[in-house]
Amino acid sequence: MPRETIKTSVKYESLLDKKNILCITQRTTGFDWILIRDEYGNEDRQSIWITGVAVPQGDIGLTQDFILGWNTFVFYVEERRVVYCELLRESVIEYVVSGWDVLYPIRRDSANPFNWISSRKYMTEADLAQ
Repeated sequence: MPRETIKTSVKYESLLDKKNILCITQRTTGFDWILIRDEYGNEDRQSIWITGVAVPQGDIGLTQDFILGWNTFVFYVEERRVVYCELLRESVIEYVVSGWDVLYPIRRDSANPFNWISSRKYMTEADLAQ
């Protein structure tokens, strides 16, 4: 494991016995996440909210390049609920989560020449916003 490791990515097979969802990021008004697999293992594509103890942006301050690098994030679900959003004037699915991981392999911005030497297994200090 590299010395500057922040988090190790997880393989899909290790998630099968845990209540989790898979998401990717998006940049639109009102939502940061797109659900791609729900807690029952069904493929889905809808905008959702994530709340709870920790989310990648606030938990450790990942760089925008990492967040927008088309990584798949794993969230460990405590509760799913439907809430009404006054701003959007619609009901929204919100997941309350207890933690998160990144699904293996980790992807980074290929335009950055230093990213080709970074491990696809580990999130490192270089992935944090400075």
